[in-house]
Amino acid sequence: MKTRQFIQILLFAFFAGGCSTIQLADPSIKPIVLKESYKRPFAGVYVGGVQIPPGVYLPNFVTKKGVYYRAPSHLIGGLGNMNTLIRGGLYVPNSSDSDNRHGVWYDNQEAMAGLIGYYLTRPESVTRLKEQVPFETQNQ
Repeated sequence: MKTRQFIQILLFAFFAGGCSTIQLADPSIKPIVLKESYKRPFAGVYVGGVQIPPGVYLPNFVTKKGVYYRAPSHLIGGLGNMNTLIRGGLYVPNSSDSDNRHGVWYDNQEAMAGLIGYYLTRPESVTRLKEQVPFETQNQ
């Protein structure tokens, strides 16, 4: 019985430790607009990149570190000629995020495989980009 309790506590700590509080985007957060498509390489140890489509990006959700904007259509991500369509959008950090690089987030929840799959593909996971993505704030 003690082993089972230990495993439950360990699993809870593992999954809760990486989670941030997700909240619906406040209506006062304005959409952003990308005038053209941008292709950006991933930052850090990641190989490959992502093509970000033009259009209006609506604020989807927020965490204490930034705003997650939903892309108007699929992102195209991958390595070399191995690309795939991905739901998701652009992450714009705020001043409380020590890493001020833009990023992309993926909405892979329909493809998750149990708790480990959820942890690895949760929407608030961000892949940072080497270069910022220029955008304008839309006046509503």
